[in-house]
Amino acid sequence: MALDGTPLKPHSVRSAIRAGLYLAPEDRKLSGLVLEFPIAQNISLASLPAYARLGLVSHGLEAREADRQIDSLAIKTPSADVPAINLSGGNQQKVVLGKWLSMAPKVVIFDE
Repeated sequence: MALDGTPLKPHSVRSAIRAGLYLAPEDRKLSGLVLEFPIAQNISLASLPAYARLGLVSHGLEAREADRQIDSLAIKTPSADVPAINLSGGNQQKVVLGKWLSMAPKVVIFDE
């Protein structure tokens, strides 16, 4: 397999993610979300270092990206602070997608 003309042989999940290859899992409740966490934290969870300054997570950066994903994916929610468990199944799926899109993927694989 090649990605951007470069052979791709990921040896681990981490190496696949570094190459820009992401998986949106079929079971969002088991593998895609932490249902008790707010939308903003679910979106930032896969890429926490991008939201950290001096080792602390910037909730402002998290909130801005979450708001961007909420707008672009039309997630129906009053705010990014709402726990994912309070969303409909379709909106939970959008949060999973927003998590990966926020990382500027090259390829997203959708399982079912």
